[in-house]
Amino acid sequence: MNYASLAVKYRPQTFAEVTGQDSVKAALSRAAAEDRVAAAYLLSGTRGVGKTTLARIFAKALNCEHAPAAEPCNSCEACRRIMQGIHVDVIEMDGASQRGIDDARELRERVLYAPMEGRYKVVIIDEAHMLSREAFNALLKTIEEPPARTTFIFASTEAHKFPITILSRCQHFVLKSLPEKELETHLISVLKKENVEFEPAAVRLIARKGSGSVRDSMSLLGQILSLSGGSLTESESRSILGLISQELYEAIIRAVLNQDCAAVSKCVSALFESGADIGFFLQEMGRLWRNLFLIRQSEGIDASLLNLSEEDFLRFSELARRFSPDFIHAAWQMVLEQQKNIRVAPDPAAALELFLLQLTLLPRLLSLETFSASPLLASADGADPLPNRRKHQESPAGSNPEKRIEEQADSKQVSTLEKQNAEQKTALQSGSSQEIRKTKAMQREPSGEDFLRFCNDNQSGRAIAGLLQAAKCNFSGSLLSIVAVSQMQYEKLQVEQPALIDLVRQYLHSPEGGINIEAPASPPKTEAELKAEYEKNGIVQSVTSVFDGHVVRCIQKNI
Repeated sequence: MNYASLAVKYRPQTFAEVTGQDSVKAALSRAAAEDRVAAAYLLSGTRGVGKTTLARIFAKALNCEHAPAAEPCNSCEACRRIMQGIHVDVIEMDGASQRGIDDARELRERVLYAPMEGRYKVVIIDEAHMLSREAFNALLKTIEEPPARTTFIFASTEAHKFPITILSRCQHFVLKSLPEKELETHLISVLKKENVEFEPAAVRLIARKGSGSVRDSMSLLGQILSLSGGSLTESESRSILGLISQELYEAIIRAVLNQDCAAVSKCVSALFESGADIGFFLQEMGRLWRNLFLIRQSEGIDASLLNLSEEDFLRFSELARRFSPDFIHAAWQMVLEQQKNIRVAPDPAAALELFLLQLTLLPRLLSLETFSASPLLASADGADPLPNRRKHQESPAGSNPEKRIEEQADSKQVSTLEKQNAEQKTALQSGSSQEIRKTKAMQREPSGEDFLRFCNDNQSGRAIAGLLQAAKCNFSGSLLSIVAVSQMQYEKLQVEQPALIDLVRQYLHSPEGGINIEAPASPPKTEAELKAEYEKNGIVQSVTSVFDGHVVRCIQKNI
C-alpha cells in the first residue's frame, strides 16, 4: 500500500474543513446553495493555502446528488467519483504542462457538450498563469459566454500575469496566507488524530517555518514525524529541519549586548557548521528584535500577543531591559534591511559575520555632537582649534620672542594645577572622594548643558543624553524643564520619564529633583528658514567643513 502524505491524507473535503479563507468559503458555498454560478472564477494566493482544494469542493457541491446544497455530502456516487478524479464532467488541467493553443482548442471543444453525468461541467485549470497568450485568447470567448451549466475555475499564484481581458470576465477571490495561530490549531488537530505527543514550542516552530502555507506546514510535519521517535519535540524538529537552537539565538543577542566580537564570530561558525537555513535565521532574528522592541516600549504587554510562552517572555523581558530602546529599534531595522543582501551575497557567511559585528559595535559609533566636539576638527569659523600647540611645535627654540611669556603662563598653569592637586590630596586624606565630588556637585549651579555632560559621563544615561539632543533644557531650582523640538521626541521623553527623574536626582544629589516636559509649540518653518538655521548650527558647520560639503535641502516633517 502506497504511503499517503499528511497533506493528502488530511485534505479537506468540505468547506467547513478548510482552515481559514472564511470569506471565500462563504461566497462559493452560497453560490452552490442558491445555484447562482458565475461563468468563471479566479482563485489566487500563495502556495498551499487551498486554491485547488476549494475548487474541487465547489465542483462536488455543484454535482452532488443532493444539490443545490451549501456542502457536498461526500457519500453519493458523484462526490466519490470527483474525489477519485474520474468524474467525466469535472475536467482538471495543468496550466504549466498544457499551456499551448492546441490544448486550449481541445478544451474548448470538450466544453461545448452538455454535462453527461452531473449537473455542471466544471473546468479546473491549475497554475493558470502559465497558459500562453494564444491559449488565453482561444478561451476568451468561451469564458465570456460558456455553454449552459459550465463554469471555469482558474487557480494561480501569480494573478498579475493574467490578461486584463480574462480578469474582467472572472470573479476574483484572493486567498490569504494563514496566520500562525490558525496553522498551529490545524497542526495540533492533525497530531491528535495521529495520536502523536508533541511540544507546543515545536508546533509553533513548524507554523513559523510554514510561512502561512498549510501544505508546507503539513509537509514539514510529515518530514519530522517520519524521522523522529514517535513524538514531536522542539530540539529534534530544529535538528531535522536544519534550524539553529533557541540558545544560539540568545547567545548571539548576549554577545551583541556585551560587545563581544569573539563570541559573535564563534556563534556564526556554529551557525554555518549546523547547516542552518540563513533566510529563516534572519527571519527569526528580525522577529526576536521585534519582540524585544515591543516588550521594551509597551507597558503591560503579555506573552500571548507576541506568541511566546511565559518562560520565553520572562527571559526576553530581562534581555530587553538591558538594551536602550534606540538600540533595539536600530538593530531591528538593520536586520530587516540586510535580509535580502546577505542571502544573495557571494559569501553569505562573511556577509552575515560582518553584519553581526557591525551590530555589536553599533554603540561605539560617535554621535554628531561628539564628532563636532572633537579637538581634531576645525572650528566653525575655520580657525585652528589648537593654535598654541601648533605654534609651539612649528617654532624652533629661541626663535619666538613671545616664547618666554608663554612659558611663564604655562608655569603658572602648572603651579595652579599642582596647588589644586595638593588640596585634593589633603581632602582625600581627611574624607572620602565620594563626599568631595558630592560637595562640588552641590556647590555648582545646575544647568542644562552640565546635566547633558553628566548624562554622557554616566553609562546608564547615555541613551537619555542622545534623546535630549536639540531639546531646550533649563533648571529652575530642582526642576528640569525640557522643551521638545518634535512630537516624536516629546513622546519618547514621556516614556523615559522615570529614568530622567532618576538621573536628575543623581545629578542634584537630592531626592527632590523633578522634570517638566513641554510639547513643541513652534509653527512649521519654510525650507529657506530651516536651511538658514541649520547652516548656522555648529555641528553642521563642523561636518560640512571637514567633508567639504554643504546643506542641499531641509524639510520639516509633521511627526
